[in-house]
Amino acid sequence: MNRIQQTTWAREYLAANLSREEVEDAERSITVQAFADFFAAQFGPKFNKMLFAAEVRRAAEQPVRQGIGARK
Repeated sequence: MNRIQQTTWAREYLAANLSREEVEDAERSITVQAFADFFAAQFGPKFNKMLFAAEVRRAAEQPVRQGIGARK
């Protein structure tokens, strides 16, 4: 998986599996921040943790696909 595929998978996974309260407050969610810290360590200073949290929140507003690996 490349960088875009990894972060897309993580956003969709978190949006589908976290509680509504945790998604709405993604910037302070321990789970979202753990994923963000992992990606920041892997991708370096180009990775924006706050943007990742906002994208998780935005992904939660979209309809949930059936299966993370499902094709569109």
